[in-house]
Amino acid sequence: MQNEVIIHPNAEIVESAGVAGLLDSIRPHWKGKRLIERVELLLRTDPSSACQRILNAAIQDLREKIVIAGIDIAKEAAAANRLSAINRPEDVENYSISSIIDLSHYIGILSRSEWRRLTRCYEIRRDLEHEDDEYEAGVEDCVYIFKTAIDVVLSKDPIKVISVTDIVGQIESPIPIALGADYLSDYEHAPKQRQIDIIKMLIGRYKQKSAPDILKTNSITCLRSLSQLTQNTAKVELGAHYQTVLGRNALSEEDVFLMNSAGLLPYFNVTVKDDYFNSLLLLFNRTGYHWKKWNVHSELLQKLIDAGELNNISPTICDGFIVWMFKCYLGEQGGYGAGYNRRVFYSDSGAPICLRIISNCKSIVSTRLNQNPELKREIERQINSQDIKRRYDYLLDQIEF
Repeated sequence: MQNEVIIHPNAEIVESAGVAGLLDSIRPHWKGKRLIERVELLLRTDPSSACQRILNAAIQDLREKIVIAGIDIAKEAAAANRLSAINRPEDVENYSISSIIDLSHYIGILSRSEWRRLTRCYEIRRDLEHEDDEYEAGVEDCVYIFKTAIDVVLSKDPIKVISVTDIVGQIESPIPIALGADYLSDYEHAPKQRQIDIIKMLIGRYKQKSAPDILKTNSITCLRSLSQLTQNTAKVELGAHYQTVLGRNALSEEDVFLMNSAGLLPYFNVTVKDDYFNSLLLLFNRTGYHWKKWNVHSELLQKLIDAGELNNISPTICDGFIVWMFKCYLGEQGGYGAGYNRRVFYSDSGAPICLRIISNCKSIVSTRLNQNPELKREIERQINSQDIKRRYDYLLDQIEF
């Protein structure tokens, strides 16, 4: 018959693979364009064309999401990754499919795994263009393209790329703040350059001499919240930037505090860090771990906490801090004078902090004690009673896995 619809031999297999069911998860924005009806008809007659139609819709959706995310951020990402210049929405429309997929990844619309999946779909689509009439879409191609295009693109709402101004508005609050889940998620998916700009802003606002205490507090809170979400490539660039700013100068306590809060201290030159921690260890040793210095131990140990505890220190320098903290915690035999009812005299302010740092860094401490037996011997010279031995055993229990 003239109007008879010829069903493609693979149509039933494709439908049984659940492709038709995926269409239900497409956002209403595309359902309103009758995309589902057109694709469902093509699925029964020409699965290859249906694949191309659904992928075309996904690419167009990415174009729209890039514009929604902001031409400013698209311009930054394009320039940073050597793509064609973007200055207006029309420039996005002129981008090739492969460039749209790449730019969507650089902006943060697509994760790396999603970018790889969509790139593979585009490769399949090029095979489906039948330029040499030698390739026909297989069932596995249809299923892969449909699932990727819908799961990765067409089912997801546009993202809002976080701006520097968004974070400025938070830290300028007159009360202490904590970034909400939406801010953290937006930052995590922001492109590298935007993350770099935000971290630089937070560090700069903290270092302003005229900045009120509440702004400094909120800036540090944000730095600590964002540090685990900052891309490693962004941290590398930030570390290099602040290393250059530092020049030949030594790290100050403020520098170390800020760099550690932002997660950047591991990316600094080892020699520069060693100079700082050597000077800090010298201060520890000059002060001493004796319990009579209890009134300065809290402030002293806070300097080590601000520097990341033991996590950023070279092994040989770290050994000195380990011995100091063990001896501070162990104390000395008591039971005399005004403290006749105390079996051990130790620093009331320093010992609890030493215990916390040792517990937090138990992997480092355990490794150093096992690799350097002299450390244990040095510590154990302070054990001259069963009471101190019990405190020592308790410390060792804290670093066992």
